[in-house]
Amino acid sequence: MFLLILIFVSIFSALNADPPTDCNFLSLGDWKHSSTNSSVYYCFSNDQLGSFYDANAYCRTINATLASIDSVFENRDIINLSPGRYTMWWVGLHRNNDGSWAWINGDKSQYRNWDKSKKNNNKELYYN
Repeated sequence: MFLLILIFVSIFSALNADPPTDCNFLSLGDWKHSSTNSSVYYCFSNDQLGSFYDANAYCRTINATLASIDSVFENRDIINLSPGRYTMWWVGLHRNNDGSWAWINGDKSQYRNWDKSKKNNNKELYYN
């Protein structure tokens, strides 16, 4: 079981030029504009989503997707944009049945930044 005492944060990338204007969407979290991709906004939400599947389902309810990270630059961008109170979040990387990893939005990026010091018998890996 994947248990952490920290607040889980979901990062959503909405592929729009502007963040949602619907008041319900704006109240979901802190929307930040990506500095590496002008068409991407990230939403940092403090909703406690206990699993990858919960976070992914939550994203779908607001027509967004968990973020895929294409490069060290985008990885740094997300870390820099993240409000200081968040230290962990879900990203859209999942493990296939064959053991390979893939981005849920179909992104073909092979960029990975695993925190190997926090590996737990390969049940989950922490992205750094």
